[in-house]
Amino acid sequence: MTLDPDKQILAVLPAPSAPSMDGMGTYLSNWIFEIPENQRGYSWTKDQWQDLWHDIMDISPNKKHYIATSIVIGTPFQMNSATPPPVRGVLSLIDGQQRMTTILLLLKALLQHVELVDSRNHLVTRINSLLMYQGAFTGRQRSILVNKNPDFHECFESIVLTGTFAAPQSRAQNNMLE
Repeated sequence: MTLDPDKQILAVLPAPSAPSMDGMGTYLSNWIFEIPENQRGYSWTKDQWQDLWHDIMDISPNKKHYIATSIVIGTPFQMNSATPPPVRGVLSLIDGQQRMTTILLLLKALLQHVELVDSRNHLVTRINSLLMYQGAFTGRQRSILVNKNPDFHECFESIVLTGTFAAPQSRAQNNMLE
């Protein structure tokens, strides 16, 4: 695999020191995650979703919990910066794309539920800020997860932005919609 010279540092996102939405929220709020084209399509099904859900439900303030590690590639500046970038930076998501996709789909489902109950709830704004950002040049809402495979990206971004995707054409798209 040939790496972009600007992306020479391989970094592992550390788990937060204590289970917290703020730990994950910090990553989701400050970065756009790009899945390289050579990564497989979305393949998780009910078994993996349930495993992840059980892991999430096991998190408690009184015990440490390990969900998994995500491996990303970024520039030396991105990896060594103690402060978040003024605009979202881009990290290549090398490992953990199935889990990241599932967590974002879960956040979208949670967002839809909260909006049904109370669209003015502060969680609506917070979850939206984790799922989407406003493009600097176009002003359009965009998903924080970008897949270099256009079929995957079109389906995923449609789900995040609108809550649905009209015509799944592949097993990966069907898996995202289940």
